[in-house]
Amino acid sequence: MKVTSEYLSALESNFGGKYFFRIPVVQRRLNVASINEGATCETSSDYNKNYGCRNALDGQKTTNSPEWATFRQDVGAWINISLSAARLVTNINLYRRSNNRKEDASRVNVYFSNGGIEGIETPFCSSENGNNILAELDIDPVITDYVITVIADACQETVNVGFREVEIYALV
Repeated sequence: MKVTSEYLSALESNFGGKYFFRIPVVQRRLNVASINEGATCETSSDYNKNYGCRNALDGQKTTNSPEWATFRQDVGAWINISLSAARLVTNINLYRRSNNRKEDASRVNVYFSNGGIEGIETPFCSSENGNNILAELDIDPVITDYVITVIADACQETVNVGFREVEIYALV
């Protein structure tokens, strides 16, 4: 269990420096970009109905699982993930597409509803072809109700960039 210092400080101030009990505050990380958690998405384009953005939110990360892929887009392509509520986001994971490096992003910019932005250099271009390779971004916690990921650069000149899965972790 994790008791936050802010919580204890609030108790101390409310009870004149003395408090009679401690209520533990338990925080856990939850993937709030999951369809099961009420997340929705829209994109700059989808390759076809079988490569829609919901594939990036379905929780499937195994070989040949559904993916999101753009239609003839690379740099500038985007996926907007709307969360079911404003959340305290701490981590973002991007999983590469299964094909090969030529359809991967080498850099992405992540935008939050509060106006914040983070840049991520992915390991996709330097890695061998393989599944379940991911780019992890630990960020300063930010309260946001949507996350837009924009492809800033691609590994090669490509036309169908996308992700196998996008995970957005928040403290709940």
